[in-house]
Amino acid sequence: IETPGFRRMYKGEWVTDLSDLCYKFDPYKNTAPNLPVGSRYAYILGIDLGFSPDPSAFVVAAYSFTDKTLYFVEAHKKTHMIISDVAERIKYYQNKYDLHTMVIDNASKQAVEELKQRFNLPLIAADKIGKAEFIEIMSSEMMLGMIKALPTCDDLVTEWESLIWDERADKRQE
Repeated sequence: IETPGFRRMYKGEWVTDLSDLCYKFDPYKNTAPNLPVGSRYAYILGIDLGFSPDPSAFVVAAYSFTDKTLYFVEAHKKTHMIISDVAERIKYYQNKYDLHTMVIDNASKQAVEELKQRFNLPLIAADKIGKAEFIEIMSSEMMLGMIKALPTCDDLVTEWESLIWDERADKRQE
């Protein structure tokens, strides 16, 4: 009677089944207070465009050839951002982190092309083929403690802790 399925179906409670979570985030394994000292890091920026109700989201990650851990350094999301606001935020991260690569969700091809051409941003379109499989790989890396989020990524961590697989979808999707 304490299982999430029973509580949802028979008690009408809103309960998340941890086995349904897309990301197997564990705050003990997957957080760090800061980047370890002594390694040289390369920074990458991930961008997901939105407007309302879904926000635009920006995530900076760092990796090193001397440390096998991927660190999520900073995450930010905001609704109602127009293209010039997005470009300004990307340039902010370029200046702050000397980004190696910038990857963007290409669902809005017109907006991505505007960012690339008008603002001269070297964006790479994300390949969404096999997204569920890549989420599973990321979850495996989380379970091994190979992915860590810094305190500046609270919004991202909140999403990891709550995003579940859609049981009604034809294919595996969050």
